Amino acid sequence: MAAFWVLLLFIIYGCLSLRYALDGIGWLPDSFKSPLASIPVVGDLTINVVIAYFFVPIGSAFFLHVKLNQPKYADFLIETEQELRKVHWPTFDETKSASIVVIVCVLVLAGILFGADFLFGKFFSRLF
Repeated sequence: MAAFWVLLLFIIYGCLSLRYALDGIGWLPDSFKSPLASIPVVGDLTINVVIAYFFVPIGSAFFLHVKLNQPKYADFLIETEQELRKVHWPTFDETKSASIVVIVCVLVLAGILFGADFLFGKFFSRLF
């Protein structure tokens, strides 16, 4: 069920972008941009707003509901949840020490690569 709501939140975020993208399209007829009604909270109700805030989210929610309730997808999500329960999540101290190791290794490797690049650059500039 969490997968449904997370995906639906992404779709709603996409609908917000879709509304402003539809407002900016120049080749749409002016009837798409003329207000159908004025609602106090929403503002002017245009066809772009109806498409972006009504048809797309409801159609997407229906599609997600149908797809996620198919046995193949439902079994996959159940198995994924069971596997995530087996995962050992690191403590803050483990995460902090592992991050320090990674940062030190990256800095050492960057130093080695910088030194090798500098030396090869000097060598080949004198050679040629």
